[in-house]
Amino acid sequence: MLKPENTERVLSITALITAVVAVMLGVIESQRSHEHRQISVEPYLLLANSQQRGGYQFVVVNQGLGPARLERVTVTVNDKPIKSWSQATATLLDPAMHAAAETQSGHSTLSTGRMISSGETVEALTIRDPDVALTFAGQMRSGAVEVELCYCSMYDQCWVSGYNLGLVHTPAKRCRTDDEPPSVFPAS
Repeated sequence: MLKPENTERVLSITALITAVVAVMLGVIESQRSHEHRQISVEPYLLLANSQQRGGYQFVVVNQGLGPARLERVTVTVNDKPIKSWSQATATLLDPAMHAAAETQSGHSTLSTGRMISSGETVEALTIRDPDVALTFAGQMRSGAVEVELCYCSMYDQCWVSGYNLGLVHTPAKRCRTDDEPPSVFPAS
């Protein structure tokens, strides 16, 4: 049988061990809760073509659970960076089709800091002329045009999604260097 002073030591040590275990469990639970919150607001951008009613659209859809903050937008035609959809149509279409695209198209600006809400679809490019739409859609599918978006969650976790690049929600450490200027597409 334990002496009273030994019993007090055993109880003190037991209380200390219990307290340490409780603190460790609290830390583990806090980490898991933080991970769960991050996953519960993760964006997921998908870039896609849409041909409906004789027209053409290039869309960006956030299929994730949280908002996406665009950090970098890169568009190339035949591996050369471009600054606007007008430049893309001028490069890929004959002059008459380019002129029709200029008068019968519209676009949305994709720029650094733009938020795309969960469930939101951004019509990055719309071409209403059926002949131009068909030709331009073929050029998009051929791989001549590549689009890369780097975006982050509200917890600054970042991913890259691309069109014609084989990138879909690929983790990225960061989207831009500190001295890199903000992206704006189309550039003004």
